[in-house]
Amino acid sequence: MTIAAPVSGVCAAHPGVKADWTCQRCGSFVCSQCERRTRPEAAPLCPSCWTLREQAVKDQVVVESRRMQIAGLVTAVLAFHPLFTVASLIVNIRELVKGTGGTSRWMNKVGLALTGVWILSWIGLIIFLALEAH
Repeated sequence: MTIAAPVSGVCAAHPGVKADWTCQRCGSFVCSQCERRTRPEAAPLCPSCWTLREQAVKDQVVVESRRMQIAGLVTAVLAFHPLFTVASLIVNIRELVKGTGGTSRWMNKVGLALTGVWILSWIGLIIFLALEAH
C-alpha cells in the first residue's frame, strides 16, 4: 500500500523539499528523488530502508546459491543412475552459469567432474558389454 506524505511533509534527506511519499517500512518522508521501488507499482522505500532490503536480498541469494551447489554435489555422487546423471548436469551447469556463489563454485566443478566420471564409466561398460557379446 502506497501512502502519500502529508501536505506539510518535508523529505527527511532534503530539508525544504516537499515529500511525496511515506516510506512503507519506517514511515519517514521521502521526495521523488529519494524514493526507491522494486517495481513501478510498488510502495516506495527511503534510501536507508532500501539499503537494508538490498542486503537482505543479497544474503538470501547467496543462501539459495549455496543450496544449489550442495544439490549439485549430491546429485553428482548419485549420478551412477541415469536420471541423477541428467539432474547433476542440469544443476551443476546452471549454477556455474547463473549462480552467485562466489568462491564456492568448487562444489559444482567437482560435481561436473564426478558426473563426467560416471558418464565415462557407463560408456566404458557399454563398450565392454558390446565387445563381449561378439
